Amino acid sequence: MVQGRFEKWVSEGKPIPLFRAISDLVMTLLFHLIVGKEFAERHAEELVPLVRNYERAMQTPQTKMFPRWASAEGRFLDRVTARVKTLVDEEIERRTQSPELYRTHTDFLQHILNAVGTKYAEGITLLPLRID
Repeated sequence: MVQGRFEKWVSEGKPIPLFRAISDLVMTLLFHLIVGKEFAERHAEELVPLVRNYERAMQTPQTKMFPRWASAEGRFLDRVTARVKTLVDEEIERRTQSPELYRTHTDFLQHILNAVGTKYAEGITLLPLRID
């Protein structure tokens, strides 16, 4: 995956913002590790910018001092959390519908599903998404 990303950058032949490009690559890799290759390939393009903006919103005074509903940044955090929850819930549902297809996958989500099945599926995504 990393080599493919580097080859894409080279083939485009234009300057890239190195810090942001590497940061996006690392986030994409984390999605691969945490929720799997298929999930990352389907959703990284949407989620990487959301996570980047989530990080920025978490650092504003409004989200530190007031309830989330009281600021645009706080409401954004709620929307991102809800979106991630929806996508992860769909992934859990998809995997539990055909567990034999996913049992050998090595991502973190699959390890949890292999260990406890759907016993805590709702609890997995009810935890607040915190990126500090």
